[in-house]
Amino acid sequence: MRTEGFSPTITTTVLLATPLLLLLLCPYQGSFSYTCFADHHNPTSADEHTVIQFRHGQVDLWGNGQARQLHGSIVPLVIFRGTYEGLYVYTSSLALGIPYSGLLMAIKEPLSLDPRLRTVDDLAKALTYKAQVLTQQSSANTSLSHMKLIVDCFEFQIQDLKRHIITCILKIEQQDAHISKLPIVLTHMDMTSFKYLVDAASGQVTAILDWDGAEYLPVGRNFHFVEHLFGYMTRDGWEDSEDREVLGSFFHQRVCQHLVSQGFDGSDFTALECEKTLGTLIYYVPKLLEWKEGRAENSFSWERDDQNWSPARI
Repeated sequence: MRTEGFSPTITTTVLLATPLLLLLLCPYQGSFSYTCFADHHNPTSADEHTVIQFRHGQVDLWGNGQARQLHGSIVPLVIFRGTYEGLYVYTSSLALGIPYSGLLMAIKEPLSLDPRLRTVDDLAKALTYKAQVLTQQSSANTSLSHMKLIVDCFEFQIQDLKRHIITCILKIEQQDAHISKLPIVLTHMDMTSFKYLVDAASGQVTAILDWDGAEYLPVGRNFHFVEHLFGYMTRDGWEDSEDREVLGSFFHQRVCQHLVSQGFDGSDFTALECEKTLGTLIYYVPKLLEWKEGRAENSFSWERDDQNWSPARI
């Protein structure tokens, strides 16, 4: 038996059905977790909709708690419920919306520009929200030195990629004092397009999930995840969408406006470029050792070809 879930084109398997409880399999499963939905019908009060997740490893919920305090209900509160047969069990309220990637896979026609602009606008606000002055001096040199060691030892299939990465590292080192002046924000460390839900019609971001590992870092560290709003990966490499320039310019404009509204300099494009590139390297360089068959190398392709956020412009 199947029932509708998330959108009219995405179905969800029914695992259990009783007069009071409907247990559904989530159509989107993580690599290290198993997720289902429990819809509990209460005859005397409002129905309850709960997400139940089973994980192999324990989750650090500090980031989720911090994000909930900052962003409110857009971040579902996650609660640890104990273990079951060696698995860690967590619950949260069911957030409305559909993962952005899931929406793209579900529709037959490309999204129109207006809802995509709304998604970009909402993410620009979320990624700069409640910015704070950096009170403790920070340097990227330790992370950059570690990445140099990985790059020096790795056998690249894409011949010019090693040179390109080293060039980016050197340019970031030259700008270290410059980017250290950026304010800090609570930074989602894995904000892929499966981690935020949107309203299918308006593009409004309705929830941001999985804040495990979140840290207070300079604004811009996770901007590379926004690239998935501007294009997509193919077997031949990264492809920009037709509206790439419009969406990219709008994101940068809104980021600057949000920073200025909080009393910070929003015009320092070079510092944001450097921090975004640093985040890209920190995220992908270790995956050179983890991912096989050139997957990690191909993930850098949008950085080499991009005209708006290219590290070559640092």
